[in-house]
Amino acid sequence: MKNLIKTTISIIVILSLAFSASGCSLLRLVGTTGTNADTDISASYDSAMYPTAEQGISFRTISDGDYVCIAGLPKKEEVTIPAYYRGMPVKYFGYHSPGFFSSGRDNYVDFDGIKKLNFSCFVENRYVKNYDSVDVITYTDYPYLWLPHGGSQTDKTWLGTGTTNSAVIHLLRSDKERDYTDFEYKYIYLGVNVAVIESGVFDGLTDVTIGTAYEYKPNGWADGWNGSCPVRWGIELSDL
Repeated sequence: MKNLIKTTISIIVILSLAFSASGCSLLRLVGTTGTNADTDISASYDSAMYPTAEQGISFRTISDGDYVCIAGLPKKEEVTIPAYYRGMPVKYFGYHSPGFFSSGRDNYVDFDGIKKLNFSCFVENRYVKNYDSVDVITYTDYPYLWLPHGGSQTDKTWLGTGTTNSAVIHLLRSDKERDYTDFEYKYIYLGVNVAVIESGVFDGLTDVTIGTAYEYKPNGWADGWNGSCPVRWGIELSDL
């Protein structure tokens, strides 16, 4: 009996270590995109707006399959982050692997070597490193990305920082018509590292005020960038 108990304990410990080392506890590997990977997006999603994942991005999904986390990025200078992978929304960078007899392990996504990131979705930074090595971040249809995230804690959101030593941000507009009826923020603040805004990026927003530290419109901000939103120039975020 004692030998049986010892053997059982040994098996449990070995399995625990194996799961912990592989990061598979409560998470399963979805796949790494590439020529042989299934990267089709469900037809119910806007595949024209949200492209398939680039080669080399790896994903993990929670066991119930509600969403995927980005587990790794390719060592490329420019990477486009997809909004969906196999019909599941992309939600976080990095993930936590819980252990059986330990607190588990934090799995970080390394941005080293990436100079430009392109987003058409909102992805939260959970476990990241070397994110400050990115030089340019591009958002397409920026207000649309925030539709699921507004209103619960605050009536304002912000993009960028008060200094120019962070990644340069470009705000682009697609040719899609966007419905902002459910946009709950009342104030948007743009930091000084928001260098480019295309015309019409904020078209469709109503009852929203935009604030910025800039005293006047920068050269990279196109005429008509703000739509019908009033702008407060030369203020701090706390002034909104």
